[in-house]
Amino acid sequence: QGEVFLKDPQGLLALTRAGQMALEAILRDYLSRVEWDERGFPMRFRPPVAGRVRSEQVVLDPQVAFGAPTVAGVKTWVPALRYESGESLEALAADYGLPLEAVREAVIFEGTAA
Repeated sequence: QGEVFLKDPQGLLALTRAGQMALEAILRDYLSRVEWDERGFPMRFRPPVAGRVRSEQVVLDPQVAFGAPTVAGVKTWVPALRYESGESLEALAADYGLPLEAVREAVIFEGTAA
C-alpha cells in the first residue's frame, strides 16, 4: 500500500499512518535504488549488495524474469548455486558472457561469500 508524506521541519510526516514521522535519510536512501520512467513510475529496483547502497549489476525488473533478481538477464541464484558447487567466478563469467563483477555481485546477493 502506498504512503503519502508531507515534508515537515522535523522530517517527513506520513499522512496515511496517523501522523507517524518517517526517517527522511532512510527513505531517500531506499528511493535512490529505484529507477523511474519518464512519467515518474518505478521501472526497476537495484538492491544493496556488497556494502553498496545500490547495486550496479543486480536488478529486479518486472519486465525481466518476472521481477526475479537478475544480472544481465541471468537469475542471480543460478551462478550463485554453481559457485557454491565449486565453480570459479572466472569460469562462470566466461560461461554467461558477464563481467566478473556482475557474477560476484550475483553470488554475494544470494548470500554466498565470494
